[in-house]
Amino acid sequence: MSWEEEAGVSPWLVSSFPASDWMMTPAPNGKVYLIERYFDQARQSHKVRLLIASVGATPEELIPWFDDAHRFGEGGFAAMEDGRFLFARYPNLYILNEDGSATVWQKWSTPVMGLRKNQDGSLLIRGESEAWLTTDDGTILKRWSGLLQKLTSEPPFMGNRVFDADYVNDSLWIAYWGKRRFEVIRGSTRTVVKSFKEPWLPHAVAVDSKSAFMLASTISPGDDSGIRPNLWRIKDDSLELLWGEHSGSDSDSILDDLKHSDQ
Repeated sequence: MSWEEEAGVSPWLVSSFPASDWMMTPAPNGKVYLIERYFDQARQSHKVRLLIASVGATPEELIPWFDDAHRFGEGGFAAMEDGRFLFARYPNLYILNEDGSATVWQKWSTPVMGLRKNQDGSLLIRGESEAWLTTDDGTILKRWSGLLQKLTSEPPFMGNRVFDADYVNDSLWIAYWGKRRFEVIRGSTRTVVKSFKEPWLPHAVAVDSKSAFMLASTISPGDDSGIRPNLWRIKDDSLELLWGEHSGSDSDSILDDLKHSDQ
């Protein structure tokens, strides 16, 4: 799917396979790298291919379909300066080889849960309760700890976890699945941006210098009503629902706190 200010949400790419996933990461010149993955029932294995495209355009295939023993891209992936692709698969970071195999990139200090390439070319590496901002070669520039907090209620499906994170302008944005909310961490200040009630769960966040986009969905085992997406944007300290039904609880005090943390 793609979203534009005037046109709203519209389909972009549709897989030919019923049990399929799409994953993406920034590419040069405003393009994106795309991974398409599906489960081959006949061979009982996952197959993936790598593409590149401008948003809304027909993709170009970079790497044709190959057997995916390492779940390439599921925990995030990034193009390196040497043209290779780095990806996270618990508990390690791997480099994808040309034949579809993978080699451990570096031994990290704690198990790795996720990876993201930032707009400035740095990497955001995420552990269970920690995150690291690094250079392309793994040199640590900044570290956050204590991302997970104690829950005051029963944990949701898949437990107390941070599902996604992004970084821009000295701010770490997190999709805190366990507490059903989006947060931003700036220095020693941690602010709740948007909270949700059951069955909504936050699972994706993407930010740039002007806006933050936050995606929550109804995701639970045995729910036959389908996954309902809920896309929000915060821009100029204003929270706006872009796609889906209204959910959660908005609070002026939350946005006031966010404004104060900017000052």
